[in-house]
Amino acid sequence: MGSRSLNEPAGLLSIGGQQLEVEHIRAQQPHDSAGRGTIVLLHEALGSISHWRDFPRQLADRCSRDVLVYSRLGHGRSEGPPARRTRQYFEQQSLEILPTLLDHFRVEHPVLLGHSEGAAIALLYTAQHQRAPTAKQVQALILESPILLLEPRSASGMALAERAYRETDLRDRLARHHDDADAVFAAWLTIRESGSLLRQPLEAHLPRIETPVLILQGERDEYATALQAEALRPLAPHLQLLRLPESGHTPHRDQPEIVLERIAAFLSAPPDTGFSSDNFPTSQ
Repeated sequence: MGSRSLNEPAGLLSIGGQQLEVEHIRAQQPHDSAGRGTIVLLHEALGSISHWRDFPRQLADRCSRDVLVYSRLGHGRSEGPPARRTRQYFEQQSLEILPTLLDHFRVEHPVLLGHSEGAAIALLYTAQHQRAPTAKQVQALILESPILLLEPRSASGMALAERAYRETDLRDRLARHHDDADAVFAAWLTIRESGSLLRQPLEAHLPRIETPVLILQGERDEYATALQAEALRPLAPHLQLLRLPESGHTPHRDQPEIVLERIAAFLSAPPDTGFSSDNFPTSQ
């Protein structure tokens, strides 16, 4: 498989013999691509390219960085079916598919932004590539509403979503973003059978994360709480936690201006500095 420049449209891209829906967004302002890494978006369990709406373009414009976004297999217009959620699934996504995609687009010094279960994929990739050649190392890690470990709120939120899928227009709304919404929803529910996305405690199975980490946590999140950040804290000395009192599980949609402002500020700071998780300012 040859390399493709981010100057070229991607559309459907063959990865491992399957068609992956991929889109790139060029920053309007020119910049040194070697010094300002592309932001790669990793969507939530029910997400896809279109599910991000206009956030990728807003992010590119605000941060003056290219943005690469794709739908995982079985999601959006990518070839399916979607896979059952197991630890092996997250390892395959982070250690096989994502590296192949970055190599294909010649992305160096990536910034990974993972939403919900996408945060687990971003974290696994970051941990695996800390001692890789510099170009493959993650420049910064942004975790939006991360679900790294299942907790009681995860179970209750999924139960409510199941009911909504049966009794409301949730199925129709998902069908706008996926070729097979039923398969996507069913694959998401299988995470309950694995018991956890990552092994716990995290520090027993993952190395210390030296990459700067920003966590965006909505205090009205239907699926997770700040327990996710607390689980990661022992591993991430450069962790910044932003609590968003008016946000649920999707802060980039609930409070886009605050999210864009904080991400831009986080990425503009020198990589070896930043706020601790205790004194990072929260939204009012």
